[in-house]
Amino acid sequence: MAIPNKVLKPSFDAISELFSAGKFHLHTVFHLLDNHEIEVKKIESGFAVELDFQPFKGFSSTMLNDMNLEPPLSITQGARTYYIPERSLRFNSFGFPGDDNTMKISGELAAIASTQLENYDGKYLRLMIPVLKGHPKIGSIKRYWYDCDLKATEHALIKVYIHKHEYHFFIFRNKDSCYLVIDSTKPVQLADFRKVVVSISNGFGFLFGDLFMDEGILLSSANAQFDTIENIWFSTYRESIYSGYAVYTVNPYSIYNVTGQTREEVDRNVEEIRKWYEKILDFDDELFSKLCTKFYDSEPFSRAAIVVLQANTLALEIKGSAYSIAMEAITAVMIEENHLKIPKPISDDTVAKSLIKEFMDKVEEFFPKKDPATKDIYSILKTRISNLNKPTNADKLRKPFELFGYVLKDYEKEVIKHRDVFQHGGLPGDPESPDAVFQDVYYSCMVLHRMIVILVLKYIGFSGYIINYPQLHKHITAKDLSEDLLYKI
Repeated sequence: MAIPNKVLKPSFDAISELFSAGKFHLHTVFHLLDNHEIEVKKIESGFAVELDFQPFKGFSSTMLNDMNLEPPLSITQGARTYYIPERSLRFNSFGFPGDDNTMKISGELAAIASTQLENYDGKYLRLMIPVLKGHPKIGSIKRYWYDCDLKATEHALIKVYIHKHEYHFFIFRNKDSCYLVIDSTKPVQLADFRKVVVSISNGFGFLFGDLFMDEGILLSSANAQFDTIENIWFSTYRESIYSGYAVYTVNPYSIYNVTGQTREEVDRNVEEIRKWYEKILDFDDELFSKLCTKFYDSEPFSRAAIVVLQANTLALEIKGSAYSIAMEAITAVMIEENHLKIPKPISDDTVAKSLIKEFMDKVEEFFPKKDPATKDIYSILKTRISNLNKPTNADKLRKPFELFGYVLKDYEKEVIKHRDVFQHGGLPGDPESPDAVFQDVYYSCMVLHRMIVILVLKYIGFSGYIINYPQLHKHITAKDLSEDLLYKI
C-alpha cells in the first residue's frame, strides 16, 4: 500500500501571503468608502481592519448609519485582489482620536477569498484548521503513516470514507504550529466538502471531547498533491469547544490512578491497568467513517453532537437539560429511521378512545365548549385528555436501546425519568441539601452522557469499551456503581 505523501509548503506559502495582509484599497458600492485605503491586520481570530475617513463639508455621521457593505466587495494591493463574502466586513468603532478632524473607522474581517466562491467547485479542496489551544491527538483511531515535504513531529493520517468518497484527515504539527487538515482525494463541490468537514470535525470532537474550530483556511488545487495552490479562502467559525470529555481511549493510564499508599497498592493498580491493554484496541477507522457519515446524513445527529460537546462545559444547572435535548434528537431519528413502535399506556385503541370520550363527555357537562365563560377551560382539558394515551417521554427515550439488545440498568431507567425534571427547569435531588443536589445532578448528567454515547456508537456498529464517567467521578457524586472505569457496550 502506497504511503500518502502530503505536500504542504505551497499551502503554507499561500497562508503566509494572506496573513501578511497590509494596506489595501477598498472597493465597494458604498461611495463614501469606495477606493479608500484600508489596513488589514491578522489577529488571533480573524482580521482587524482600520481606515481613516476625512469628513467633508455637509458630512454627518448619520451618513454612515446606512453603510452598504454588501457584495460586490473587494480589496486590492497591486496585483493582489481579495474578495470579501457577504456580511464578512463589519465596522464597529467610529471616533476622532486626534486633533486633525480625521475619523478613525475600525472593525473586523471574518472572511476573505482570493476568488469568487463558485470557483472552488470541481477542485481538489483542502481545509486547514489552526489549533490555537489544546493538543489534538488521533492516536486512538486506526491510522496510516504519511510522508510530508515539511518537517513534522507526527505522521498519523486517517482515511475517512463518506459515501465511498475518500478523504484524508491528519494533523500537521511542528515546533511552531499545529493544524488539523482535511483533504479531498477527488475533485469535489464546495458545498459537499464543507459538509464533510463539519461531519469529520464533529465525529472527532464527539469521540475525544474537544471541537477545534475558531477559524479555517480553504485551499483549492488542480491536483490531489496540492503542489500548486490556485485559490485560498479564509473564514472564522464558531469558537472551539474544549471539554476534555473524551469517550474513547486506548491509554488506561489516562483514567486509572497508579498512585498508592504502599508499594503493594501501586503494583496492584499497575496490574489492573495492564489487563486493559489486551482489551482496548484502536478505534476502527471504518467505524469512524460510519460515524462521520451518520453526521453527514443526519443533521439532528450532527447537531446533537455539538449540543453534547457544549453541555460538557455548561454550568450544572443547565447541563442536564442540554444532554436531554441531545438524547431526544438522537432517539427521534432512530425511532423514525427504524419505524419503532412505542407502546401506549392502553394497548387497545378501542378502549382508549372509549375512555377518552367518557372523559370529554364529563368535561362538556361541567365546562360547555360553546359557553364563552368556559370554552377556554374546555379547550385546555381537551388537549390534555386527547394526549392521554400517548407514550411517555421516558418510553420514547428507552425504546431505541432495544435495537442493540442493550438492557438498561435500573439506575439508567431512573435517570431517564429525570428528563422531565431537567426540561421543566427543575433539578433532581433533595432541595434542602445543596450538596445532595449537586451530587445527584452531576451523577444524572454523567449517566445521560454515557447513554448518549452508547446510542450513537452502537448505532454505527461499535462493540468495545468506553470511558465510564459515572464510575470515574464517584468521588464527586458519592455514588459507587461498582463498575470498571472502562464500560463494555
